[in-house]
Amino acid sequence: MDSKKKRFDLYSLLLSVVYVALGLVLIIWPDTSARAICSALGVLLLLAGGFHVISYFMQSHYSSMIRQSLTIGLVLLLLGAFILLRTDDILKAMPFVFGILLVIDSATKVQAAFDLRRLQAPYWYAALLIGIVTAILGIILVVNPFTAIVVLNIFIGASLIINAVSNLISSILLSHKYKSMDNAEHWDP
Repeated sequence: MDSKKKRFDLYSLLLSVVYVALGLVLIIWPDTSARAICSALGVLLLLAGGFHVISYFMQSHYSSMIRQSLTIGLVLLLLGAFILLRTDDILKAMPFVFGILLVIDSATKVQAAFDLRRLQAPYWYAALLIGIVTAILGIILVVNPFTAIVVLNIFIGASLIINAVSNLISSILLSHKYKSMDNAEHWDP
């Protein structure tokens, strides 16, 4: 297996672990976790913005013009402040954003399922089914966002866990098929 495939598998595994962890946090502590995530993101953006602004004044004139550190820093500072000051608005937008992300991710799962079918993998339909379920969850979030943030966060958490499990299943199926194809190429006279 080549190094790009190994990196992709590792990335997919790490992303799935992050999705499961975030999903569990949202299910176990739905109300406080959403606010904590917004606050943490706001603080991180403020810190990154401050770092860019400071680095702008510490760099040479030519280097600071090319990197546009001041502009990036000010944008990050404004975005961080907005998130911290408008947390409730951000929380109201979460269903739409997560829904769109789930729909986009489900499209990649459906494509992976059809790729598996082309490779004649035996369980390609499992990846297709998971992609369809993920798309339905995403569409529900976009079309019918819940009014209670607690219920929404539990739903988002469950959606993230389902998404992570589907990522793992798709990766395992693809990896298994690639290995069998590699073995067939090495032994084929």
